[in-house]
Amino acid sequence: MLKKYIFLFIEIFLFPFIFIQSLIFILLNFRIFKSKIIYPNFTWSFGHQILSLDWVSRIYFPNKILMLEFLHNRNNKYLADCYENIEVLSIYHKKYYPFLINRIRYKCFIFILVIGKFFYDYEIIKYSEVYNKFSSRLSTNFKYYNEITNKIENYGDISGYRRLLEQNIGLPPKIPANLEAAISKKLKELYPHLSLSKSVTLQLRKNRGNTFYDKERVAISENYVEAVRYLVDLGYTVFLLGDVNEDVFLGISGVYNVKIDCFDKKLVDLYLLFNSKLFITQHSGPIMLANSLKVPVIVCDSFPFYIGTFNSNDIILFKNVSYNGRILNLNEIIEKYPEVIYGYGFFEGKFKLIANSSEQILYAIKKSNLQKVKFPDDVLISTQNNFICIF
Repeated sequence: MLKKYIFLFIEIFLFPFIFIQSLIFILLNFRIFKSKIIYPNFTWSFGHQILSLDWVSRIYFPNKILMLEFLHNRNNKYLADCYENIEVLSIYHKKYYPFLINRIRYKCFIFILVIGKFFYDYEIIKYSEVYNKFSSRLSTNFKYYNEITNKIENYGDISGYRRLLEQNIGLPPKIPANLEAAISKKLKELYPHLSLSKSVTLQLRKNRGNTFYDKERVAISENYVEAVRYLVDLGYTVFLLGDVNEDVFLGISGVYNVKIDCFDKKLVDLYLLFNSKLFITQHSGPIMLANSLKVPVIVCDSFPFYIGTFNSNDIILFKNVSYNGRILNLNEIIEKYPEVIYGYGFFEGKFKLIANSSEQILYAIKKSNLQKVKFPDDVLISTQNNFICIF
């Protein structure tokens, strides 16, 4: 509670200064008011950035959108440029800023733009309203466990995004042709025998926050070695992204952690994912980019259980759940301990999460032990995925 009041005090203190700064920026870029659709885009993670950009681009396509971009350090500053109908006006030269600063700026810009509507005719797209567009259900239909309130609560409805993808509304993102060509050329110079025709991207993540949800979405790199060996033996090239411990893959021919000095790593990672034929990860933001690009996804060490991907043919391998020292299988969880699906019961120590083993991950990569699972109707994943890897 004290932390909340401290942040509120800082926000009130900084607001006048940031408002004046924001007003000056808009006056220097007065053409903003000439746009028909304006989207102030404020997100705090790569996943939210992808979902918000892709959703808005597809819904409004082919109409042009002027996006005012407030970059957080977990965003990718190259992503917005990959959308044909989005013109990016980055606030202060594509620099990354802390969450609190961006939130204040966002409020200032929204206020100024609302006033501007009295004089100019344009539509303001608000981030908080994006996910309600084109949804197939009411948001009250879906539930999840809120670790802050310690209650099972309503989960926002993002089923509309799957409808956008299934009905091929709008266009997927595409790396600008000049950047695509430049990176391809440099990649061939550095790795002359490298082929992207059978490329797999493996992206693992590390803990980035204090919440239980963030802490449990991590993976153990060593447990993916056998699966990577299997893919390499099949002739695939495997690219390491994110927080993979590359040392555990040393000596495996066909595995690369690509670094090109003349290009930002975030741009190179986008290029590799855009050119991938298979994406392996945990529950993480880039899943949505892969879904938009129609790249097949295998999600291992997946948590929480209530959310999947937006391609029904993707494969999900959930983390193991232990109860009284015994691993529960998924069907048992659904029938006897449904609270686990919503994320409930872990704080009390009743249930424990255990990382997937090398054997389980290899089974998922081989697409073995797959089943169609019937989840409760008020769980979002019930509208998303058909195939779950079962143990």
